[in-house]
Amino acid sequence: MLPTRYSSKYDPLAQPCMSLIGNQYMLTKVGSKSVQRKIKKVGYKVNNPARLQPACAHTGHVISKDDDDRLKTILGCVSKDDNKIKTMLLGRVKSEDDNKLKSFQAGFLKNLKSLYRFTRPNTLNGLVIAVTSICCLPLQNLGDLTPTFFMEVFKTVVPAALMAIYMTAINQLVDVKIDKINKPDLPLASGDFSIKTGVAITLTCAMMSLAMGIMIGSPPLAWGLILWFILVTAYSIDLPFLRWKRNAFLAAISIMIGYGVGIQFSFFIHIQKYVLGRPVVITRSLIFTTGVITCMSLAKALLKDLHDVDGDKEYGIRTFSVVLGKERVFRVGVYMLLITYGAAAIFGAYSSSLLSKLITIISHCAIASFLWFRAQMVDLSENASILSFYMFIWKLYEVEYLLIHFAR
Repeated sequence: MLPTRYSSKYDPLAQPCMSLIGNQYMLTKVGSKSVQRKIKKVGYKVNNPARLQPACAHTGHVISKDDDDRLKTILGCVSKDDNKIKTMLLGRVKSEDDNKLKSFQAGFLKNLKSLYRFTRPNTLNGLVIAVTSICCLPLQNLGDLTPTFFMEVFKTVVPAALMAIYMTAINQLVDVKIDKINKPDLPLASGDFSIKTGVAITLTCAMMSLAMGIMIGSPPLAWGLILWFILVTAYSIDLPFLRWKRNAFLAAISIMIGYGVGIQFSFFIHIQKYVLGRPVVITRSLIFTTGVITCMSLAKALLKDLHDVDGDKEYGIRTFSVVLGKERVFRVGVYMLLITYGAAAIFGAYSSSLLSKLITIISHCAIASFLWFRAQMVDLSENASILSFYMFIWKLYEVEYLLIHFAR
């Protein structure tokens, strides 16, 4: 039977209670020799002795919890009155486990936030809203809103979202050096993600998007995604005859075709013919959407590089902002948007529906007024002010995809 009291000579609160012998932990100087012999007989194997810290009963000891059963066996050799030792040992083990869990959680959340920034949320959100809105454009009555329709829309939005991530990811991969100047907070530029991680995410999104588009069995959807992939790759990747972003004209054309024409027609026809089962009809709302979004895409193509002039100049990227200057490009972009909203209001005036006419005219006039007021507040000498205005343009882009349903 184990003794119930400690020897006064070996008070565990005043003497070291743990020591490392070879590859094992041993409880020492605790209780009688019989307790020591039993503990030495059991021992506690440590897989990584380098992690151990000097033992001290005052501060406790970090115990590697590689084998819970052995720890329990050691504690079982200590008498019931040795609660302080038991509490110390179990407390240190629990503390180490808690630290490991907190470290894992912190690392996981950091990677999750980096992935979120890697997807460029403003672009991803805008394109998801755009595709969802276009999918609803062929609807003729409430009877079309069936569970099957919503499932097909979801199956359409997912590959589109993956292609949107590919679009932002491939651009970051080839522009790491430029982004260290223009956008140092991005995951690849800041070092939060390695190049291998970026390549893995980029290729996975592209392959999954194309595979899903082909497997759905809709030619317009598949060709729309393939066209999108080609334009994005040609815009970004640094190969002969590609890297269109170096040329302001080619960059603008690729953005206009991708955002303005390709997305609208491919997703509209996919839903109209292959989901709703109706013949292909180019509707008035589709014409309105294509015209307005194409003009807005061109304006975004002009404005998006205003805050990237420093890095683009250094690496020979001849954007409109580099060639023409910030002030001139800013004015052209804002005027182009104002003209677009004016044309949209005129288009709405010819609507056969009074409700559609009022909403289209009033909303676009109000947005144009707000845009003009917001543009007066931009300080072109401050990149933060320019970037804030560009994010505002993305919000207008998203709002427009809600208004297109009234242009009938």
